[in-house]
Amino acid sequence: MFGAVFVDAGFDAARGVIERCMLPSSPDSIPATLGKDPKTRLQEWLQARRIAVPEYAVTAIGGEAHAQTFTIECRVPALGVAATGTGTNRRAAEQAAARDAFVRLVGAAGDARGG
Repeated sequence: MFGAVFVDAGFDAARGVIERCMLPSSPDSIPATLGKDPKTRLQEWLQARRIAVPEYAVTAIGGEAHAQTFTIECRVPALGVAATGTGTNRRAAEQAAARDAFVRLVGAAGDARGG
């Protein structure tokens, strides 16, 4: 199939088809990150590139005392990225914010292959 695309449409088209078929479609499916929580994935990705670890800050706490919702901002100042996450506790909100930041960074870096 790849050869047919190459013959019909050229190298760039064939490469595009191969990448869509063979590479992970989301940062959650990058083999090096499987089984790791979003904060760990983000921190390891940043450290591999010698970039400072992210900063987390509570931006809002809402709801009743027994059912609070936390909003956390995850910032990577060196790369100008800020992402927000919410959760029923601080840890869940940090994980959600880290997941969003990781997706933004991996997409922005064109690094969906994990390297």
